[in-house]
Amino acid sequence: MISESVRIHGEPSIEIAVELPSGTGHIYVDAFWGSHAKLYDFMPESLSDIESAQAICPTCNVSLIGEGPCGAEGCSSSNRIVFQLPNPGDRITACARLGCPDHVIVAGGLPTKLSQQISEINFFGYGEDEQFHGI
Repeated sequence: MISESVRIHGEPSIEIAVELPSGTGHIYVDAFWGSHAKLYDFMPESLSDIESAQAICPTCNVSLIGEGPCGAEGCSSSNRIVFQLPNPGDRITACARLGCPDHVIVAGGLPTKLSQQISEINFFGYGEDEQFHGI
């Protein structure tokens, strides 16, 4: 899922394929932990179009959507984007709702308190448009 051809802040991005009611496309997410910078190779027809998007692995076409409550205050989403890490049970999840900054890392051997502290890191960058925060 690492895209060498699309770089954000000079580094390879994470590519996510999306299926929208109006078609398909890709979102490229900054691989820097806590950053919410992203690029789209499509123009959604409306906000509801992007809110109903389905996240898919661009390599194997498996859905990246999983169920789970969002931990951000005021967000009622029950869907998460799930990235499985190499060790069994290890994963990164992010709220699937556009505009929500909630993301969590679960890694074996990582103390719970440290995992919580890392999961709370958010960097929105300088000059980024407020309406496009989140995944």
